[in-house]
Amino acid sequence: MKNAIVILLMLLATKALIAQSFINGDLDGVISFAGILPDDWQAVPFTDPNCNATDTIGDTPDLTDIDGPFAAQGVMGNPYSGSTFVSGLNATSSDGNFHWHEGIQQSLSGLAPDTRYAIRFYQTVVKQDFSSVYDAIDTSGSWSVYFDNNLVGISAPSYSQLPYNSINLQWDLRVVEFVATSETHVIKFLPSDDDTVNIVQGQGGALRMGIDSISIVIAPTPPTGISENGKSKTLFIFPNPTEGSIEITSDKVYEKLTVDVLDLQGRVISTNSYAHSRQMSLQIDGPQGIYFLRIQINDDATVYRKIVKK
Repeated sequence: MKNAIVILLMLLATKALIAQSFINGDLDGVISFAGILPDDWQAVPFTDPNCNATDTIGDTPDLTDIDGPFAAQGVMGNPYSGSTFVSGLNATSSDGNFHWHEGIQQSLSGLAPDTRYAIRFYQTVVKQDFSSVYDAIDTSGSWSVYFDNNLVGISAPSYSQLPYNSINLQWDLRVVEFVATSETHVIKFLPSDDDTVNIVQGQGGALRMGIDSISIVIAPTPPTGISENGKSKTLFIFPNPTEGSIEITSDKVYEKLTVDVLDLQGRVISTNSYAHSRQMSLQIDGPQGIYFLRIQINDDATVYRKIVKK
């Protein structure tokens, strides 16, 4: 009986370990045309509250490799790992009537509630030339990561000065962390533009981003006094809601703080840097609504905080 219990516990532990991994994290699959997805992954539908696509045409990420699916337009490139990767548009048509927002998602089970996890992935700027006039060749971008409908984080931007038809993509490791609140969460990845131009026309316009090699591990314990939402014994952000002005105070002096103000699409509205200060002020420029603060502390920890501007 004792041996049976031990075997059962080992099987349960093995099952939990497997369930805490993304299936097909290398995003491998077979490309037959545009809009093909890697095995075991789904597109984030245009009906999702975090997806800005207009309809089912605008929510179709593309399985991509060095040959395509649209090599002539630049939708191609070398995967970071495996045989393929995913690339997706974040773009608005020049007349403003149509939106592409192409992301992927997967339901992840076997998570331990109240446990902090780190999602690791590699990202790159892919670019796409629609024609001689319309294009998506923005030189920088990120990925917004969600669990269910909660923003986990927006990755630091990647940059590329490569031509749109280069296959030698430059891949960057990015890590975002979250605390699980249940045993199962839907993890979503949506391309995020870090500037304010998102029109499919001209240099610096619309964005096509690549993602590959997605994995998850239990995250190390964050530094003392720092929490994922900015509420801690050493770091205070107020008022919230705000009319635009925000104060960040601390009972300790950090050598360096960098605060990015992000809108709901993950675009950087402003960047503010502080050094050796206990009290910092910033202004949120923009209409009423929801914003996020991305606070980089001493280059070794990142805090996200949702702010409501009234």
